[in-house]
Amino acid sequence: MSRYLLGLHAGCSEPGVHSALVKVHESASSPGPRFILGMFQPFPLELCKWLSKVGDRNPGDTQFFGEACRLIISQFVVAAYATIREAGLKPELITAIGCDTALGSLEESRRMRALAGWGPGMDISKGTGISVVALQTGCLQGREQNSDPVFCDISRKVSKPCIHIHLGGTVRLFAEIPGHKPFYANLGPCGSLFEVLYSSKKHLLNGAENFSKMAVQGACEETILGKWKQSSARFSARKNRDDFAKNVLEDISRSVRPEQDSANILCTGHHFVVSNITEALADLRKAGMSGPCFLSGPQAKNGFLRHLMALAMPNMEWLTSDGLGIPSVSFDAYARALAASMALAKGSHDRFSASDSNFPSAAFYPGNSESWASCLRWMNGDSRKIA
Repeated sequence: MSRYLLGLHAGCSEPGVHSALVKVHESASSPGPRFILGMFQPFPLELCKWLSKVGDRNPGDTQFFGEACRLIISQFVVAAYATIREAGLKPELITAIGCDTALGSLEESRRMRALAGWGPGMDISKGTGISVVALQTGCLQGREQNSDPVFCDISRKVSKPCIHIHLGGTVRLFAEIPGHKPFYANLGPCGSLFEVLYSSKKHLLNGAENFSKMAVQGACEETILGKWKQSSARFSARKNRDDFAKNVLEDISRSVRPEQDSANILCTGHHFVVSNITEALADLRKAGMSGPCFLSGPQAKNGFLRHLMALAMPNMEWLTSDGLGIPSVSFDAYARALAASMALAKGSHDRFSASDSNFPSAAFYPGNSESWASCLRWMNGDSRKIA
């Protein structure tokens, strides 16, 4: 017997909802979790315009807040039904939906700042009739001293030791090499940084062709890159990093010459991300860890960023999660579905460490009676394993 779970995610990569339908099996001898289908449901134009203007406002500090929440909920529900329909399934076959407790919290998105602390979980369960597993932010961030179960799924799909780099709102690196303690690191902003760079009124883009040429030629303002690094050290020490990218950009903007155009700023911002990744990989090599790098997340499709990474680390084998059957752009939604299955199976499967701290923490919002009964059977041990 197998179960279907649906992951839904909205962060800073695109103004909309990504979905991922995942099939998990109850028997340990069965194949592992399998990605079935991913879709994207864009937000309405009026919502996109509102989100682009409220980055500096406090949560709820706008008259449009209530309407914005209603529109976001409707798009989550539409994305859920569209994915189920496209897969040729009936809603009652979906055991649960996985999403974040607070919208965009893990991505440190400036766009989602006005929605801080708010999540659509309860309303999704009401709108679809499917039970919702609302995941806490920390459960998808990994732990330095414990294996991260979501990232470990990548390791199981690869026949040799590997390093997983997730290029989402932030850069998250996870390595599980035999003979070594699992390694996890948050390397600072990625998509959240580009979100600010692309939308900044001060630095309008001159086109991708311009800064791509600069990257190929190695044209990068070292003085600006130095400023990025200084700002990173200063701002990363803060406990509240929701506005990290914005603060760094403003710090850089104050120090650059007026004639330095937006392409230079953007190019150097990409170099900043690559520099952080390069330093982390160098530390892993010193510790004796090696292997191919698997990239996931929306920015894994950023050809400019990947080109810079290949130039900076020419001997590294670069792969994407697409080769494992998980589209990079759908990986965040896939992670929510997989984490939801782990939260439901907490304490009843043996594929991960026995420590409860490795299992996702979540809030549960019951759907209709049939959906919630299915979740309860799983939680009570009817489904004893997922592979």
